[in-house]
Amino acid sequence: MFIGHRRIGGEPAPLYKILAMEHKCQLRLGRLFRGGWMHSCEGFYLNENDRLMFEPCSILNSTAAEISEDKKAQLLELAGEVAYELDQESVLVNWFRLADSEMHLVPPSRVPLVRNKRSSVRVMSRKEKYAS
Repeated sequence: MFIGHRRIGGEPAPLYKILAMEHKCQLRLGRLFRGGWMHSCEGFYLNENDRLMFEPCSILNSTAAEISEDKKAQLLELAGEVAYELDQESVLVNWFRLADSEMHLVPPSRVPLVRNKRSSVRVMSRKEKYAS
């Protein structure tokens, strides 16, 4: 989901509303897909006078093996709520499926860990290896 931070007329949306909508989206994506991640970036578009316009935006992502029609409908409903609350022309939502794709959650490798009595983890050392 891509959320621009400007209103239809080009003025900035209030920060408290942007933060509230980001939080609402994070909660909903968490409930639908058990989590996700968010990026802040700068988007751009051509306005009606073909002038290049820039605006800050938020990108919220989640992954799932399958997305049911019900979840798709919930995402579209959420995007509509965000567009309404931020007074935007639209909010971009996309989902795609990659044939024969793989996803891996890879932890750091070869880092010695020590657990203390409270079961928290500390990294003891990290050795850098350089090519000769």
